[in-house]
Amino acid sequence: MIVLGDARLSLSRQPAGQFDILAVDAFSSDAVPTHLLTREAMQVYRRVLKPDGLLLIHISNRYLNLEPVLAAAAKKGGWSAAVYSYVPTAEEDWRNATMSVWVALARQPRTIANLKIGSADDAVHWRPLRARPGFEGWTDDYATILPLLEGWSAFAPEVLKR
Repeated sequence: MIVLGDARLSLSRQPAGQFDILAVDAFSSDAVPTHLLTREAMQVYRRVLKPDGLLLIHISNRYLNLEPVLAAAAKKGGWSAAVYSYVPTAEEDWRNATMSVWVALARQPRTIANLKIGSADDAVHWRPLRARPGFEGWTDDYATILPLLEGWSAFAPEVLKR
């Protein structure tokens, strides 16, 4: 099923435990929809996924490293997770393929293990999420991109460095 619209609003109207796989692909532009990566959003995704379901989130972005956001959300929400960084081969690059980064999250560690096994030769490209020390992630009440920008803290006041 494909549903167009804001993911959180659309999913909040879906029955619990309905989906085997949920793919969220909204982060490659310069405008980051932060409300799709908050703890509360992750609770919505968890509710609509089956117990052994898989959440895939595309986090490629030219300016921000969104991996620490998902690492914090995974830790707080009890998700098992892995990251896949796709880098095109020379032939794929010639056909205008671009790099992409996907995060896979699941309630059950075996779901992530099965994903890696199913990746066959590409299983070596899966790795654990990298957290950023001290970064607590985003909530509906607090989300800042500043900690995700490289070198930002040299210019920011202490109150912003959380």
